This record gives sequence, structure tokens and C-alpha cells, in this order.
Amino acid sequence: MAFLKVENLSKSFGGLQVLSRVNFEVHQGEILGLIGPNGSGKTTLFNLITGFLKPNTGKIIFEGKDITGAQNHHVCQVGIARTFQLVKPFAHMTALQNVMVGRMYGRKPARSLKEAHAESEEILGSIGLSTKKGHIAHSLTLSDRKRLELAKALATRPKLLLIDEMMAGLNLTETEEAIRIIKKIRD
Repeated sequence: MAFLKVENLSKSFGGLQVLSRVNFEVHQGEILGLIGPNGSGKTTLFNLITGFLKPNTGKIIFEGKDITGAQNHHVCQVGIARTFQLVKPFAHMTALQNVMVGRMYGRKPARSLKEAHAESEEILGSIGLSTKKGHIAHSLTLSDRKRLELAKALATRPKLLLIDEMMAGLNLTETEEAIRIIKKIRD
């Protein structure tokens, strides 16, 4: 059985058809890439799956349950998280505080700030940001802000993680490191 199944998903904005009858499946443990030029609907598809937008037609089935049109906080609670193409940290908070916010929400939220703190430090360590946990988010490099975006998503304890253009703007070394981190998360 598919972990995530998208059936005949369509979305238009006024007269502009962005997605038309999109179908695909994702199986547990699979890394699936979505490729297309700018403006082809990749982010719109992520927005539909995660409840930021409602489809015009079609279904989104996650773990056998229809989540089509569910609100984004509900989608997060059932175990789907996403990163954003344009990183959006809480700019004046530390990296650790950014991740702690994610740990207080999502699937199985932390029961206390102490628990959120400890688990957030662990998440930052797993993606190579432990030495920057006290840094203010807006002072981080682009590469580190993208890692922080990933850490915030991981803090919600997702079963399925949608990563929107994490490697855009990174050099070859940073891209290779991002791929290594993604494979480590999957494993």
C-alpha cells in the first residue's frame, strides 16, 4: 500500500490551470524527486498536500486516510511536514528556539519546554548545527538557514517530509552535504 497517494489532483487560480490530474504514489522509505521548471506547480503541489491550499479536484490519501482539504495544522499532526522554498526562520530567535517552536507542535508534541529543549538540541546535532544553536537565525549563512528550515520540519516528528528546493543557491559541497543529511534522515 502507498504511504502517500495523490489521485487526479488539480488546482487552478481563476482561469490559470496550475496542476491538472496529477497522480503519484510515495512508499515508506522512498526518496522521490519532483522535477520541473519554475512555475510548473511543484510548490503548489506541496501546498495542496500540506493543507495550505485546497484542490479543485482529486484526492490526497495518507496512510490510507483521505486528508484532502484538511487544514495545515491537522496535516502536520497526522505526520506530514514540509520545508519552504524561501526559508522563513523566526529571524530574531536563536536556532535552538526556532526548533523548539516546531517541537511544541506537530505529531506527538513535547510535553514540556525541558523536553522540547533536549530534543531540539538533538535534532540540531543530527543535521550539523549544534555549534550554532545559540546563533540568532538571521545571522546564519544561507546553507545553515536551509538546515534550520529542515530542523524545524523534523521537530514536528513527521512520518513524511516534503523538502521544497533545499539545494537551491547552494554550492556543490553544500549540496552534497544536504543530500547526505536527507539520506541520513530517511535511514
